[in-house]
This record gives sequence, structure tokens and C-alpha cells, in this order.
Amino acid sequence: MKKKVIASLGIKNEDWIIEKTLKVLDQFCDKIIIVDDHSTDNTESICRSFEKVEWYVNVEHDWKVRTDGVQKMIAIDAIKPHNPDYVLFLDADEIPFKNMPDFIDERDESIDLWKLPFVHLWGDEKHYRVDKFKTSKGIEVNYNPFDGPAEFGLGGGSKKGFLMRWVDGHKYSYRTDHHILPMEPQNVPGPWGLSNETGILHYGKITEHFTSGKKDEEYAVMRSHTMGFNLQDRIKHHEECRDEMKLEVKEVNPEWLWEGIND
Repeated sequence: MKKKVIASLGIKNEDWIIEKTLKVLDQFCDKIIIVDDHSTDNTESICRSFEKVEWYVNVEHDWKVRTDGVQKMIAIDAIKPHNPDYVLFLDADEIPFKNMPDFIDERDESIDLWKLPFVHLWGDEKHYRVDKFKTSKGIEVNYNPFDGPAEFGLGGGSKKGFLMRWVDGHKYSYRTDHHILPMEPQNVPGPWGLSNETGILHYGKITEHFTSGKKDEEYAVMRSHTMGFNLQDRIKHHEECRDEMKLEVKEVNPEWLWEGIND
């Protein structure tokens, strides 16, 4: 049975990718809720060109202070009047596999949150990373999105809570005192499920902003400013997490791609 689906995106300066993402979501989502974090590029005009988009703006804040929880609660409040069957939580550079609509329509009400593979494109749009290793501090980094343990790990071996069954009347909430949050609310009411049947392609790690190290530096600054971590330690941590000494990639499955969009 066709489910009512709302996509929820928190974004900032995404004009390099947002049109591609919205063209996919426009094909199966009933509404697309966007909470913008004060973009200064052409993101807003692109988003407003899609009829299904509802546009909201995050609170003003110092860029070094992440306001993920506040931004996500704005989205939750915007979703409530629509009372969907499912909510798909995404960032602008995350595009669902082509079979995502079928996966959603085939769900029953026994699972309230689906954690799905987070596939990091690496080098180009035709390959994704699958190696695993440990940093100098013993932290396991697992880039294989279809590998376990499913709930944990850094770099992609973990699955993310992209898809949530909406329970009307439930008071969903996010922490507003933390730097980085999971996709899903902290109080999803029912059981969680894990699946490799569908997934999400992540384009963020093939951008110049990431490959140059600029994105990692920004994250390190935010973590040190907000949570008191040593800045140089955080920069080293991010550098080690993307180390390519044992790099292993696989070819993207053509069945994951949307014709005329992922091409």
C-alpha cells in the first residue's frame, strides 16, 4: 500500500547537490520539509522551485556552535500537521537508493525506526569505500555500510536511523545541548529494525570541501569549541579516520541509481 512520506532535511549552502537530491525526493515524497541554516548561496531559490518543499529557517547562532537539536525540532513541528506514515531524515548530500519507495510501501507497523546502510561514495560517484581499520587511539573505523556490528562504528559501518514511522500525537524530541545528534529523535516510541535491503548514497566525501580537509577542520573547531576537546587532537582524529593506507573501494550497484538523476 502506498504510504504517505515526508522527507526532512537540515541544510546549509547546498547548491552543489540539492537539486539532484530534491529531484529524487520529489518522485515519491508527499512533502519535503527543509530547515535551512542561513545559506548564502543559491540553495533557497533552488529549493523554492520545487512545489513540494516547505521552507523554514534555523535560529541565528555562532557557526562554531552546532544547533542540530533546535534545527531538527523545527522540522518536527513542521511535520506534525501533515501526519505522515513515515518520515525520511536526510542531509542534502544523501540520496536514497532507487528502491526506497518500494521498501517504505512494504513496511508494516511493527517497526518504528529503520536503520539503513550509509554508503560513502569515495573518489568519484561510481565507487564507495568498504575498508576498516583502527586509529592510533584504537577507535575502529568501518567504512563497509553492509558490515556489522550494525549499530556502531565510525565512517559508515554503522547504520543510520534514516526512516521513522510517524506516530500521531507522540511528542518527539531531540537533545538541544549536544554537538552532533543522530538523525532520529531521542524518544522513538517502539522497536528499531536493521536492513540492507535499501540504503543511502552519501556524496559529501567526494567534494573538494572534504578532500581538501576543510570540512574536517570545521568539525574539529566546532567540537573543541562546544565540547572542550583539544583542537589539534580533533584534527588528527579526523585525518586518521579518512586515512587511505588500506583503502578499499567497490563499484556502486547500478540498481541503486535513479535514471537521469544519479547519472
